[in-house]
Amino acid sequence: MDVHAETLRRADSGETGSISGRFIASLMTVTDKEFDELFEIVEEGWELAE
Repeated sequence: MDVHAETLRRADSGETGSISGRFIASLMTVTDKEFDELFEIVEEGWELAE
């Protein structure tokens, strides 16, 4: 995917604030999945269940 390992770590831990469109596009290409298959879209202010 040609992305920095730290970007992968942040994505894996849910730190989405600094994930770029380039990373998302690469992930979609590599996995052959659509955006909504890879990410859960939540409204701002909602808490995610663990």
